Amino acid sequence: MNNNTVVGTLGMVNLRDTSTVGWQWTGNQYWRDPQAKVWTFRDTNYALADWKVATGLGATDQATLGQPGQPRVFVRANQYEPGRAIATVFNWPHQGTVPVDLSGVLKIGDRFEVHNVQDLWGTPVTTGTYGGGAVILPMNGVTPPLPIGGSPAAPIKTGPDLDVFLVTRAP
Repeated sequence: MNNNTVVGTLGMVNLRDTSTVGWQWTGNQYWRDPQAKVWTFRDTNYALADWKVATGLGATDQATLGQPGQPRVFVRANQYEPGRAIATVFNWPHQGTVPVDLSGVLKIGDRFEVHNVQDLWGTPVTTGTYGGGAVILPMNGVTPPLPIGGSPAAPIKTGPDLDVFLVTRAP
């Protein structure tokens, strides 16, 4: 596990393997109190520094109290269908909108639509003609549809904390 960001309020890592020989575990950023005993190895809870000693892993890992101050955006273009991508936004500061760079997905002049994946057949959250750079996406979430066949619990609305969007070129 290398160069990851882990944000949480409960346990951060729980390793149960008897050996970590051959493991690669470096450069991770945890957003959690480093003194909290929430890093677990072989059923024992440790603060981060002690967990590193016990496991021999994570020498360059860091922990910071609180949550990230800026949203984190990931855009994954569909390699088989140009003009199509999934954009995932982790919005820890609860911003109302987040800029998402779609330059790796769309060409200037492309017409496009963006749908929240919790409502793929509903109204797009934004449409337009791509002018380059970032497109502003709303982070208010949508009410997800009820599952077909019934469910004991309705699905949760993930925004503004997390929203996932489908980006497509419009016809």
